[in-house]
Amino acid sequence: PDRKYTLWRQLDLVLHDKESLLIVGPSGCGKSSLLRAIAGLFTAGDGRIEMPADTRPYFLPQKPYIPVGSLRDQLMYGNPSEVSPSMAKLEDHLHSVGLGGLAGRVGGWHADHDVDFASMLSLGEQQRVAVAR
Repeated sequence: PDRKYTLWRQLDLVLHDKESLLIVGPSGCGKSSLLRAIAGLFTAGDGRIEMPADTRPYFLPQKPYIPVGSLRDQLMYGNPSEVSPSMAKLEDHLHSVGLGGLAGRVGGWHADHDVDFASMLSLGEQQRVAVAR
């Protein structure tokens, strides 16, 4: 952000539909800066990043943020949409990541208490909740 270092010169990358990319490198080489630039959070430097208009990049950190709250709160966290998906849709998302029984473990979808999911779930389960979002 302070423009002291040039992280890349002439970086040209194209990812097609259904392709993925693993970014690896030593600490400080600019992996996170690249992701911030793609997300539009890191605006120092020049160049351009192009994505299809209907694209919304999703970044999954190694340790996702898991707030205290209800199961619905977990799945809706970070969702800018004002439209709330149906319970069936949320259950489908949990099943798709192998967490179909999670609602039963926390007292159901209508539990009237907040749950500390970060303490209750393994790191792998927390990552799957983040993917279900």
